[in-house]
Amino acid sequence: MSYISASYVSAGNDMIVASRGDGSDRVISQARDPIEWAAIMASGVTITAYAPPPAPTQAEIDAAARTTMTLSFAQLLIGLVAEGWISEAEGDAWLAGTLPAGVLALIATMPQAAQFAARARAIKPSYIVRLDPLVIQLAQAQGKSDAELDTFFLAYAQV
Repeated sequence: MSYISASYVSAGNDMIVASRGDGSDRVISQARDPIEWAAIMASGVTITAYAPPPAPTQAEIDAAARTTMTLSFAQLLIGLVAEGWISEAEGDAWLAGTLPAGVLALIATMPQAAQFAARARAIKPSYIVRLDPLVIQLAQAQGKSDAELDTFFLAYAQV
């Protein structure tokens, strides 16, 4: 095989990706492909040093964490009342199936076809997902930032 370039892809320098002249690439392992490994090492092809992937940014870490944030309905209501986002009377009413006025007002701004599903999800949720569009819209309507919503989910997931 004839290769035009290669790059180490592991910190131990025991695996490379070698590019052929036809544009295709091949992963070559020193352990699995010793003959081909020796051939490319002897070929004179320059092998680029291993460059570890960049560390994730805090924004990427936060975004990944949000995908797993959930609360039970009870945790949500306890948190909303404890933080003063809704009153205790609104929390009690919600437990009985009556949504707070702010939630109803937000749902009323949605397309008609989406309103029933939004009410059903809000009145009797099995669990609340941090990235649910309704959760995000309700938090934004309360003037809450992503960081505040993250903190809320992290705190009340422990209740």
